[in-house]
Amino acid sequence: MFGIFRRSAALVLSTTLITAGSLGAADGYRGQLWGSSPESVEKGSASDFGVEGRRVGDALLYRSTFQGQDAVYKYIFRQDSLVMVAITSDLPWDLSSANAFRDHFEKSEKAVDRLLEGLRSKYGQEETAERSGTDSYMLWRNGATDIELIVRRAANYQLILSYSWAEYFKRLEAMKVQNALDEL
Repeated sequence: MFGIFRRSAALVLSTTLITAGSLGAADGYRGQLWGSSPESVEKGSASDFGVEGRRVGDALLYRSTFQGQDAVYKYIFRQDSLVMVAITSDLPWDLSSANAFRDHFEKSEKAVDRLLEGLRSKYGQEETAERSGTDSYMLWRNGATDIELIVRRAANYQLILSYSWAEYFKRLEAMKVQNALDEL
């Protein structure tokens, strides 16, 4: 399946956590370095969002806009260290209406095309591009950050763009493999 789901599963299923601060974060998202504390992210994000974030478990949530559409920004922490930012935006055009389908489909596809153009302009051509049915997955690597885009095409398009701390997830996966070998 798509990468963000593999990474989300690794976050949820992992029983052994890596101390994120020991990995030497050198990159991040919008000025927030990987490994930053929730307090640091909240303070630094105040100017981006103009409101306080809402803490939910190991995450800090903000409602704002992304590419002109309503969105939820989710800053995800492990052991009080920033490891991922996921942005979810449901496009407003309802494709279930037969009368408006063509117009709404074209608007949705144009929004996806604009986003892809911006990502490619900033990060270059994606390293991975996959399709599953009508849904799409793309991956870019940029220094210490992996960028993943999932486009879910249903009655309303959903865009999920995530920025994750690549080294953290590499080490987490290596620990899971080692733990499995240790069980033998």
